[in-house]
Amino acid sequence: ICVGVCPNFANVGFTVDTVNIPIYTVTKNGNDISVKTESNFSITQNNQILTIGNFCNECGNCNTFCPTNGAPYKTKPIFYLTEESFGNESVGYYFKDGILKFKNRNRIESLNINENYFVYRSELVEVRFSKDFLSLIDIKFHSDSVQEINLHQAAEMLFLIKNLEEVSVFK
Repeated sequence: ICVGVCPNFANVGFTVDTVNIPIYTVTKNGNDISVKTESNFSITQNNQILTIGNFCNECGNCNTFCPTNGAPYKTKPIFYLTEESFGNESVGYYFKDGILKFKNRNRIESLNINENYFVYRSELVEVRFSKDFLSLIDIKFHSDSVQEINLHQAAEMLFLIKNLEEVSVFK
């Protein structure tokens, strides 16, 4: 319903397969690195929504008409269509040429697909994941002061990048 009631066509619906992606926590103790599965990033509904930040004026129509009391412009991923508009915002996503960027308070993280693996980068780490995202191939901490990192954002980004290529606005 929220897609149809948006006067600016800011909400975009897309269909996905259900997923259960492990969320890893990586701990560094000197030269030793341990990896554990903290929880899972789970998507159980096939119909999903994203919001195009360039079009959304936060009018609240999607919130008013939502049958599940949601507000996509507040709770769903917000994407920007240009590098410039992405740069002007403090939180959001930008997807182009197989690279997904996420910004939160001017910290940028990225995920891209290589031939054989995914590469996640943040200011703290660079991580290579297997193509099925079920194992870490390699991790490099960018600082000795970082002792532990939770890779929840990497799991969310993997879900998005795997599904964005079929969304019309990104074709």
